[in-house]
Amino acid sequence: MLLSDNVLYVEVRGEKIKTADDPAQGTSVIPSYFDTDQCIEKIISTVGSTLVVGVPLGLGKPNLLINALYQRARQDPEISLTILTALTLEVPQPKSDLEARFMGPLIERWFRGYPELDYARDRAARTLPPNVTIHEFFFAPGQFLHDARSQQQYISSNYTHIARDMLSRSTNVIMQMVSPGEGEHAGNVSLSCNPDVTLELVPKLRATGRPCIAIGEVNEDLPYMYGDADVNADFFDALFVPPQKSYTLFSAPKPSVSIADYMIGLYASTLVKDNGTLQVGIGSLGDAVTYCLCKRQSDNDKYRALVESVSNTQSRGLLESVGDDDVFTQGLYGATEMFIDGFLHLFDAGILKRRVYDDPLIQRLLNDELIDEGVNAKTLDTLEHHGGFTYPLNETSATRLKESGVLCDAVSIDALGLKIHSDHVRFDDNREKVRQFICAHALGERLANPTVMHGGFFLGDQTFYQRLRELTDEERALLKMTSVARINQLYRNEELDRLQRINSRFINTCLMVTLNGAVVSDGLDDMRVISGVGGQYNFVVMAHALDNSRSIIKLRSTYNDKGKPRSNIVVSYGNVTIPRHLRDIVVTEYGCADLRGCSDAECIAALLNIADSRFQAELLQAAKASGKIDASYQIPSEYRDNTPARLAAQVQPYSEQGWFAPFPFGTDLSDEEITLGKALKSLAADVRTSSGKARAFARALIKGSGQGQENLLARMSLDKPQGVTERITQRLVSAYLRQ
Repeated sequence: MLLSDNVLYVEVRGEKIKTADDPAQGTSVIPSYFDTDQCIEKIISTVGSTLVVGVPLGLGKPNLLINALYQRARQDPEISLTILTALTLEVPQPKSDLEARFMGPLIERWFRGYPELDYARDRAARTLPPNVTIHEFFFAPGQFLHDARSQQQYISSNYTHIARDMLSRSTNVIMQMVSPGEGEHAGNVSLSCNPDVTLELVPKLRATGRPCIAIGEVNEDLPYMYGDADVNADFFDALFVPPQKSYTLFSAPKPSVSIADYMIGLYASTLVKDNGTLQVGIGSLGDAVTYCLCKRQSDNDKYRALVESVSNTQSRGLLESVGDDDVFTQGLYGATEMFIDGFLHLFDAGILKRRVYDDPLIQRLLNDELIDEGVNAKTLDTLEHHGGFTYPLNETSATRLKESGVLCDAVSIDALGLKIHSDHVRFDDNREKVRQFICAHALGERLANPTVMHGGFFLGDQTFYQRLRELTDEERALLKMTSVARINQLYRNEELDRLQRINSRFINTCLMVTLNGAVVSDGLDDMRVISGVGGQYNFVVMAHALDNSRSIIKLRSTYNDKGKPRSNIVVSYGNVTIPRHLRDIVVTEYGCADLRGCSDAECIAALLNIADSRFQAELLQAAKASGKIDASYQIPSEYRDNTPARLAAQVQPYSEQGWFAPFPFGTDLSDEEITLGKALKSLAADVRTSSGKARAFARALIKGSGQGQENLLARMSLDKPQGVTERITQRLVSAYLRQ
């Protein structure tokens, strides 16, 4: 691994690993570079000074190489540098004195040792040079809402089309962070967090015949993941080994989960069937779904009691027709573009345990319960009966049986027959003799190479990364990373995908839903992009294409607009991500609405039933004015008390028993920081409006007791205020800590 023109060994994780045989003996050598300048020279000498560089979404960016290439372009205006990427991760930058006091220690704790991206810093400062262009396919939500240049250079594309679109823009350089292999994986690297696009892009780029180069940047901190992400080092043209061999991975802190989020997660969790397939995304709503699934498994009686107490007639009907609220006996399989840490919690809880196999016949027989995962004579005979092989066996069919685990690892296979220890049988012996030999000596114990999750990329906090590093080999082999071209669609291997993805539930989040069922997820009606399409459209379409599968769109019923609530269920909107003809299930904190196959009037009525009651009347009136619902229609009484106060009352008994904590899967925030965070969030919400600012400062003028706040104020460096400004700031913080 890590081959070099002049270095035959590279130290990886403290061990010297052989990287090549003697080049003089004719062994192909993959260059390794230990200096960024050497890498940049290699890139420019290969493709010239017009550089169109593809780098992964999110975590997998090779920050050291990108920074070196960007700095070279800054220094040399003759170089044209275009970066094609998505979800550029940036260390948070405090925007006020209060933010700096709170965030400063957190930034130091979370991002110490993380090399920030220079182009991201300069883009934020509006100082990108004219010879550098950054195109992104997906933004961190809201990050570039007020950045005209970034808005203009955004590329709207389905996740599955990004490799195609990168090729169409003449990409000639691919760079990615990789994890180095060791032990039995020596000679390999793992694409780890980002096989999503790279797996497809690299071979297609080489097939164009135009000059190109693919370079991997080694980082020993990156978890080594299996599946299609585990590739031979010669997948790349060169590898860059930083002198320190590792650096801190970007940490995405976990958000807190609100009561509304939890209720959305609860309703969504009732729609997930045992013996099914799951996709779910990042964020507080994703955490809420996985938390509620775990509660469904670990405390089922209480879970079912809660579901029964909060569910309206519409939601109960969906639970009965589409979902389930019992424990998972067969479990779930994950087919998810994003591997969030929630899947590890589902794995540890014994929920993510439905094993799938990459042999279509074996998967079909498992689905039909004609075989199970334990191998015996019945397995062999059933495979024969259904055309899995015929007698006489040959080397190819015997090898397939061994790879699938039907034959044990100890069996050796050659052109003539099978051998195990001193026993052997010829392929041309009669059927019964060969069968008896296999049953007596050569059967495996279990089907081989199972998978409980296929993921396309991952991003999380340091706890998540450490858990991935600590996986046993057996656990790691069950959690495979692969391309989104495989996960997000059915076009590559439709027969196998349909067999594996039974009872699928694809759970995603949106910004708004219109009364006719269209979904708004990526942008505003003034054309500005908030985030991007990502894979949402792919999964919605796939839910309609797969039997017994559903798309579940999560939606907070309201948002806060300068201190005033606004409905996220709207009459219409000038931007649509998922069109109305693909409408399916929508979930808010007030319940579920099944829109699939509905008339427009039925769709409107179902959505009104899960809207916040403060906005139901005006939404209904608008629908009547358009003639889309009968003029005499009234919202049934059981749906007219959809209010935050009712939610809080319903959930309170469970909160008092320890359910629905702000951070369901833990946090590295201290208790003091959680308390401060709540107070500062409330303060920030109030000062968004003039009247709110006035109220906040009025509260600050009322001197109250600061008893018990000493440590909290010290954490903000406000325990000993200096000057008028700090004293006012202290008073503000103290006032909001008291509320």
